[in-house]
Amino acid sequence: MKRAFSMLGILILCHLVVPGIALAETLVSDAFALSGSNRKEAALLNGVAPEEGAGVWKTDRDTRFSAAGTIVCAQVAAPHVSSIAAEIDLPSPSSEVTVQVDVVVSSSEWMGVGFQSKVNPANWFKAENLLWVMLKPDGRWQLWSEGITRSVAMGKIPGFHASDSHTLGLRYDPVAEVAFVLIDGADVSGAHSVKLPGAAIRSAGFNGLAISSPGEASFDNFKVFTP
Repeated sequence: MKRAFSMLGILILCHLVVPGIALAETLVSDAFALSGSNRKEAALLNGVAPEEGAGVWKTDRDTRFSAAGTIVCAQVAAPHVSSIAAEIDLPSPSSEVTVQVDVVVSSSEWMGVGFQSKVNPANWFKAENLLWVMLKPDGRWQLWSEGITRSVAMGKIPGFHASDSHTLGLRYDPVAEVAFVLIDGADVSGAHSVKLPGAAIRSAGFNGLAISSPGEASFDNFKVFTP
């Protein structure tokens, strides 16, 4: 019996130290579950710590918790002003990293997720928004780098309904310098070469523009993980 356990231990140890085998690690995870005084309906997400991971959320405008435990824009002043925007610091990844979030696009202009060189959720069209993907109400998606400097890839989800929830994801390998767009876990883009500028990835987040009906467009289940 002891010999069997010893052999099992050796096999496990060998598996863990084999070069090239990366262990999965969650860097940030937040299901936006309601709890306590700072995670309740209509509470601001700004300054709130994620359920898993370091740092706190930094947001723009009226980014709040909904009664359903999602993140919404609770008030709409004008269709092309109101937005949902949130970012959080990350350790700069040295290997493949994925960011994903559940989105309900609804009547927004677009909803997106991506990586940034620093936390600044005010404007995703700036170059510091290193790599991101947007999803529109008609099911069209588009991958951008350095704000809207370069359109990397685009496509459309067949049979898309803006009122449905979809998991929008982005995977980037900083070593191979390639990016992939993921919809509901499936690679819809294939590998695209993306050489990011000198600034390393230091944050990740989500953004929704031109929210015309408060509470309809939403984000949920945000996660950043490797490999």
